[in-house]
Amino acid sequence: MASSSTPPSSSTKDKNKRKLIDELARTRKYMETTTLAKKITTAIKNCNLLFRNLTKVPILFREDIQAISVLHQPCSDENDFRVKLGALAELFQVDSKKWKPILEKFDPNMKRGSTLLIKWLEEQKIPYDRDKMKVWDAIINLRNASFPYHPTNVELIKLVKFFEQSFPINYAEFYESILRTFLDSLEMLQRILFNALARESATC
Repeated sequence: MASSSTPPSSSTKDKNKRKLIDELARTRKYMETTTLAKKITTAIKNCNLLFRNLTKVPILFREDIQAISVLHQPCSDENDFRVKLGALAELFQVDSKKWKPILEKFDPNMKRGSTLLIKWLEEQKIPYDRDKMKVWDAIINLRNASFPYHPTNVELIKLVKFFEQSFPINYAEFYESILRTFLDSLEMLQRILFNALARESATC
């Protein structure tokens, strides 16, 4: 006699469906984050190359493979967010003394981030989007803020709102918003540097 199998119950089907939906969501999030991180890596390399050709300054951003590799995974929780934020902030840790030959007024105490670049752009009379440049310092200020984040800190609230987030913080969404905003600033800078190099080449 052929054995009969019991069909899965509706509750089992629902559980399997939810499991599949959750897995698809995780896969989509992984692909989105990886794509953003790859674009950031490429933009950093392009900006460094363009800036070096313009100024002879070795690097604009650190091309730290270990730091960049951390960015490729979606953010899982607050602790993971801290690690990724630290990795992003590390990209700005360059030797400011290298900028001295290209700035008319150089201050060795200038903070890293966008300050040095903005000064150079303004001295060269190169137009840029100031709002988009704010993301660099926002990343550094977030990294320097005390954890855990509390909605009682006025400056922290401003930083969270800058990245279009709110309390209670969803760290996965917060991290993705930071990546997207940072990439937007890098793509702007890439266009600016390319156009500046094109103008310089045209006058040679």
